[in-house]
Amino acid sequence: MSMAAHHHSHTSITEYLEGLSTKTSERLFSTPVACLAVFRLLSSLSKQLVMSMLYTDGPLAVKDVAGWEKPLHSPEIPQQLKRLEGLHILECKDNKMHLNEVFREQLKNALIGGGNHKSFGVPAEKNASDKVNMRFLDDYALKKWESILHYMVGTDMDAPKPSTTVLNLLVKARLMEDGTDHAGYAAKIRITNKGFQFLLQDINAQVWEVLLQYIRQNEEQVEHSQEPQKLHI
Repeated sequence: MSMAAHHHSHTSITEYLEGLSTKTSERLFSTPVACLAVFRLLSSLSKQLVMSMLYTDGPLAVKDVAGWEKPLHSPEIPQQLKRLEGLHILECKDNKMHLNEVFREQLKNALIGGGNHKSFGVPAEKNASDKVNMRFLDDYALKKWESILHYMVGTDMDAPKPSTTVLNLLVKARLMEDGTDHAGYAAKIRITNKGFQFLLQDINAQVWEVLLQYIRQNEEQVEHSQEPQKLHI
């Protein structure tokens, strides 16, 4: 995937997040793993601003934050603050600003391992501690994701069928569609043109596209007073 395409995908993600309501954003921020994922999308300067406010007690005066331009050697601070406010990470009122409390609390938990959320998984059993390492987790995640891609194109007949939740997301995102045979009977769902374009993206962009569809779907379910589905790969 080209750098330009990767930048476009990155921009699309942040643009979508900016369009969420405060209530929906706070639901997204309710787990440390989600806050860390959003934090990683930020520019280097925005990350510095967030970390500078993370352990600050009480709101900060806008003029004081503007004064950070000189030590940080950046005239872009106002623009970055506006972007953080658009993402609902930063809240401004009466010439004072502070981090969204839900985001602040859960990002702290992500960084220091606090809380009992288990959103990063559960501790490995003692006899498996030598097996569960970074390489094992990377290989496991890649194998899981590639099984979805193989199922989409039908190249590996032995690939396990994705969960019903994932299949619904692929159809809702128009990456796959319900198929029909020549007689007009329902057939196995099949990949779409958009799905083939999806396969050409890098893994990060692919995962974010599915996650954004999951957020959209959950938002619709909440609006209709339905219990949001949990995502199981």
